[in-house]
Amino acid sequence: MNALGWLVLGLLIGWAIEFAIDFLYWRKKAQEEAEALAQQESVLLAQQTELGHRQATLRLREKEMADLQASLASRDAELLQQARRVEERSDDLSRVEQAIEKRRADLDRMGLTLNERDKEIAARGEQLRSKEVNYNRRLDTLESTEAELARRVAVVSNREEAMQSWEGRILSREHDVADREASVNYHANRIANDAAGYEAVKNLLKQHYRTAEGRDRLQALVGIDDRTVELLNQAGIRTFERLAETSMGELTRLMEAAGPRFALANPLSWAEQAGLFLAEDWVALDNLQAELKGEKRENVAAG
Repeated sequence: MNALGWLVLGLLIGWAIEFAIDFLYWRKKAQEEAEALAQQESVLLAQQTELGHRQATLRLREKEMADLQASLASRDAELLQQARRVEERSDDLSRVEQAIEKRRADLDRMGLTLNERDKEIAARGEQLRSKEVNYNRRLDTLESTEAELARRVAVVSNREEAMQSWEGRILSREHDVADREASVNYHANRIANDAAGYEAVKNLLKQHYRTAEGRDRLQALVGIDDRTVELLNQAGIRTFERLAETSMGELTRLMEAAGPRFALANPLSWAEQAGLFLAEDWVALDNLQAELKGEKRENVAAG
């Protein structure tokens, strides 16, 4: 056998050894990598397409290697070129390994991201529990408000009944206007004829509506007691003039805000009584107070 034959034989033996190493080692390693990739695919479904493509590429390369084995006898002249192709495939496998390592690093980063998301979800759960507590607290407040509204509706109903009663009284008083005007004229003429006596009576009446210190005595009005005076003073209403200027709505709201013990207070006539006092219309004031007390002043009206 000449040198060329030995050279060819050596090349064939070297190629066979390299092929055996490639077939027994690299193919087994490729299968292990494919199994590892399959396990990773079960965890991250989003990587299935890319990993499947890589597996298909590996199978295609294995098929090419099998074809090379079948055509070994007819491709002796291309042995050196095939060796270079094997080296290129080794480079491809190295790149695949690098890609796999990179994918593993990506998976590790994704695992860290998932942990951060878990922490965010836990924090949001705490926020939701806090909002639930606030919701329950607001629900209790609303229930309390509904109870307060029900109580105020009952108070308003009582006020409406009182208003209806006052409407009846006003209609009754309209029928007596002529008699009261005659009574007022009578007393006016009488006061004109006896000014000194009138002044004395007026001073006595004023003393009834004044305290010892000379301040307005709001308790002298029908419907106002000491507790009501304290409440009015706290609201800045200390004089008959201030009381006469206060609207019925403001007085009603003041009584309602004071609590249930003032719920039955009827401030409808307070401003009117104060106005009659300031006008020194004693007859009308006396008749109004008598009406509020359920008394009669037939003699005064007739006079």
